[in-house]
Amino acid sequence: GWLGRYILQKQPDFLQNLPEAPGAIKINSGSNIAYNNADRVDLAVNFNTIDRLIEIGEKGFFYDTVNLPDNCYYGEQVGYLRSILNVTYKYAPVISNAYQNGNNDVSYSDNLLSSQLAVVAKLIKGNIGTKLFMVTLDGFDTHENQNADHPKLMNNVATAIAEFYADLKVGGKDANVLTMTFSEFGRRVEENTGGTDHGTAAPILMFGPALKDNGIIGENASLTNLDQNGNLKHDIDFRSVYATILESWLCVNAVDVDALLGEDYDRLDNLGIECLETSVFDNLPLVQNLNHHARYNDDGSISIHYTLARPGDVKVEVYSYMGHLLDTLTNDYQISGEHSTLFIKNRYGLSQGVYLYKITSGKSQVSGKLVCR
Repeated sequence: GWLGRYILQKQPDFLQNLPEAPGAIKINSGSNIAYNNADRVDLAVNFNTIDRLIEIGEKGFFYDTVNLPDNCYYGEQVGYLRSILNVTYKYAPVISNAYQNGNNDVSYSDNLLSSQLAVVAKLIKGNIGTKLFMVTLDGFDTHENQNADHPKLMNNVATAIAEFYADLKVGGKDANVLTMTFSEFGRRVEENTGGTDHGTAAPILMFGPALKDNGIIGENASLTNLDQNGNLKHDIDFRSVYATILESWLCVNAVDVDALLGEDYDRLDNLGIECLETSVFDNLPLVQNLNHHARYNDDGSISIHYTLARPGDVKVEVYSYMGHLLDTLTNDYQISGEHSTLFIKNRYGLSQGVYLYKITSGKSQVSGKLVCR
């Protein structure tokens, strides 16, 4: 539900006060839960064909979600169903109007992904105002016949994306649209009767003029250095990609991004994408930088000072010179800026000598020496 949380972060009363434009539109993706809220209500508008969408638009009506039946369980279920129907029926005329006002300026191939992206292009060029779209291409669960099926699927992706951006370019919309692939599973290395089994690592592909350039981010996965279950070892956490898109493309404040994803994940600083509304948020670097130093006080204590380039979870630890953990001085979420913590060796009965401190925030880590007299 990461995108559902994004929608609610922008408008907490989304279901009670639906905005003029749909928060998200899904095509052939009805079972995907990316746009769900905590009550499992899908905040996206779902449709499979444009003909069905226009038909719904002609019947547009709205259900009351406040005056529900008194029976508690029954009332909750009725409210749930009405909320889902409202999202669909409320936006049918809006989507239909954008579809009619938009147009396709290129010919699209006869494959499922091309036909979906053709609809998305029309809606974007019809100025619908929706920021999030999801389309689906099935068939990548290649337990068999992988050498024949996978190249065809990838050719469909390449063809559909090329047509989509060529179409958007005619309308001057291409630089405003970022496309990202994701899958619920990857593949393993070991062959399985002409195919491969489900795996835990997979590539993410991104498209659009807004990206910095062509290229690969992260290390190529080893085909021999596998985990104990035969899975490829990933180099980049997919949630770092989500965090980067939320902050650098969808203009979500850094602190809110961490709240949406439940943790502070490193951002990728070499995608080239840029939030068009940056001026309303703190101008923060994407990667945590930690400046630090130790200061010796007259009472024998030592202050460890550090500066955070961006907010995040911070841990400050002290170790013996042999690497034994003595204490954790700080372990909490902190805003960007200057911070300090105090190390008093007398509390631990330590003798004179050299000790080490380590500061960790996300994947960033620094260390320094403490000389106790």
